Amino acid sequence: MSCEAAVFNMLSTDDALGDFGIDADRVFPAPTIDVGPRTGYYLVLRWEEKTFAIRGHGPQFLTVWCHRSRDEGTDFSGHQQILGRVVELLETATQVEGADGILTQAKCNGLGRDDTDDTFGTIVKNAAFTVLSR
Repeated sequence: MSCEAAVFNMLSTDDALGDFGIDADRVFPAPTIDVGPRTGYYLVLRWEEKTFAIRGHGPQFLTVWCHRSRDEGTDFSGHQQILGRVVELLETATQVEGADGILTQAKCNGLGRDDTDDTFGTIVKNAAFTVLSR
């Protein structure tokens, strides 16, 4: 089982993230986005394959990328605040149901460096998680 829908729902409906303009139209699973929004913040969720599983259960790795157009500046303070909220949401969530499974636990493995993404023309920062679901 997975918990991708539970994570998507949590991030796309959170009021604090909504203050940054992040909603269901600005949270994208990695394989579904070719071109990002040209203004404002948006999140890209990259789920990795489970490295091992017993009866379908095992850790899965998630990287949450926060993007903003380089044309809007190079200040990463918004990225830091957004990812701080993402960490808070995911690490405090337990037994959150989604259409594809239940998020049982998430642990942040750390934040990435301030960076640029030439493909999307953005400044970007990420948070990496180990996620358990059932």
